[in-house]
Amino acid sequence: MELSLAYKLAEDKDAGKLAKNIVNKISQNSSRYSHLFTEEIHRAFVLTAIILFRDIAPKLFTVEEHLVLVEFIEKKTRETWQQSHSKLWGRKEKELNNWNHRIIAFSGLAIAAISLLNYLPNAQKWLNVAMTRVEDFFIDGITDQGMTREGLWYCGFVSKILGILLRICRQKNIKVNGEFLDNKYSDKLDRLVEWYLYESFPRGKYLNNWNDSYWNPHNGLWGYLTIVGNRNPSLVTYIWELLIGSKGLKTYGRDPNLNFSSLFDAYLFLPQPPVAEFKLENTNLSIRRFCSDIGYLNVRNSWSSEATIVSFNCGKYIEGIHDQSDNNSFTLIFEGQPLVIDSGAANDTRENSPSSSLGHNLVLINGKGQRFSGRGNGVSGKIIKYDYSEVFDYILGDATPSYNLQNYNPVNFAIRHLCFVREPFPYVVTFDDIESSSFADEKFNLYEYLLHIPKSFNVEKINHNQFRLKLIETGNTCSFILQFFNQEKLELKIEQFQSKHHHSFANHNLLRFSIRAINPHFLAVFISEKKLENLSMTSNVNIDNNRIVLDILSPEWSDNLELKFYRGKDTYLKDKLFQFQRKFISYGTIR
Repeated sequence: MELSLAYKLAEDKDAGKLAKNIVNKISQNSSRYSHLFTEEIHRAFVLTAIILFRDIAPKLFTVEEHLVLVEFIEKKTRETWQQSHSKLWGRKEKELNNWNHRIIAFSGLAIAAISLLNYLPNAQKWLNVAMTRVEDFFIDGITDQGMTREGLWYCGFVSKILGILLRICRQKNIKVNGEFLDNKYSDKLDRLVEWYLYESFPRGKYLNNWNDSYWNPHNGLWGYLTIVGNRNPSLVTYIWELLIGSKGLKTYGRDPNLNFSSLFDAYLFLPQPPVAEFKLENTNLSIRRFCSDIGYLNVRNSWSSEATIVSFNCGKYIEGIHDQSDNNSFTLIFEGQPLVIDSGAANDTRENSPSSSLGHNLVLINGKGQRFSGRGNGVSGKIIKYDYSEVFDYILGDATPSYNLQNYNPVNFAIRHLCFVREPFPYVVTFDDIESSSFADEKFNLYEYLLHIPKSFNVEKINHNQFRLKLIETGNTCSFILQFFNQEKLELKIEQFQSKHHHSFANHNLLRFSIRAINPHFLAVFISEKKLENLSMTSNVNIDNNRIVLDILSPEWSDNLELKFYRGKDTYLKDKLFQFQRKFISYGTIR
């Protein structure tokens, strides 16, 4: 791609010659390069790149070389067609429509079939089937909120080849049942554009790395412009500039290793000026994006660079996709600073890998968390309740099946409440109600509340179960307080944690707050130290009434949070699981 761009646009004859030599070597002696075609996704990308270069620079090839290329493309496309009837990715199972292998393989098949329409009678049949299966991805693989299930890295991975296909279909006037797919599913693609904004750090440069994804934006942006560069130009340009342009990392898509370079896309598909300036402060986008299909919430208190942003994940595992043992995990960007982070992609089934519960902000029992994920393994959870008002957002997740899967780490229940109070200043409350199946034996277990934080924060113990998280960057003195309300003293152990890939935040600190208990009832509050100076906080755990109460008092108002213990559907039907009451002291009114 990059070589063809250099040849076509910069008239770099050496680049064209090199690209041609690569194409001829592969097409004329494909058995020597069999490793390029072992997986359907690799075959799709290699064939697509060869076809695009041939079409961009046809004059570089002789008539004989063209015929060899057609024969080669036909051979590899036929292999893909045959495998679509025997391999997992080709099965006609609805849930597999979410899988990156399926959509990449069928997009590649469609592109190759289009290139063969004038040479091979079967090409039209292959194209019709491939386009139908591509549409299945739009129906099931992209949610109404514009999200895919495997995170932004795989979204970019899929978008690279799917976006090329959609553009070829426009050029060749190829429709499905009389419509262009990008027209038919324009609402989903518009939401996909916005998804990148929600996951961008408020000060730019990095992405929230939910599921198998990275902080480094180049991976996620690999196919971004290819698929949505012609949609909402103002927002697309803003996101690009915020992450890797003049306001971000200033790479403009360049990847020295060419693994995830998007220079090709940027030159061809970045909206050209004049483009109306996107002003974040004037956006009418909601401060929250909740996707019930996936079980994911991203919510903020504002759209400024000082925003506090919370994300929460707890959803169903779909067979075959990349997954993490992260149900009920959350992340927190506090006043513009990434404070509680995710460990990112790994696809590794080992217990203590970034894919495991140890790699997320969860609760372990005797050193174990949810069953391992990666390599075709995954775990399921469920959002039981989501509610919000002009003051707060509240979410309740049930990760019980994730611990219990195949009797991995048996629990009676594993419930997490999270409340994000946004006004007049942000604070976050988490309450973990988790109980090992050994509860009936009144056995004490070691419970650990895990937090991943950047190395730029120093951790200090202030007093009984109160900790200061202080930013130690030059010129920035902000600090946050983490307060636990357990009666028993929590022990804190700080370890280094290394994510799989070496990039920003990959090497960070893991905080392990531990206690021996039957049920730890972890109640934690995250708040700015400066704001806490004028507040008092008290809590009361009433086991008999199955509830925990937190009171936060300021000179102007008081907040009362009541969290019910969840014990199955009957609890939900009989009583409200969460109540929030704010009373303004000066006016005596209740909201």
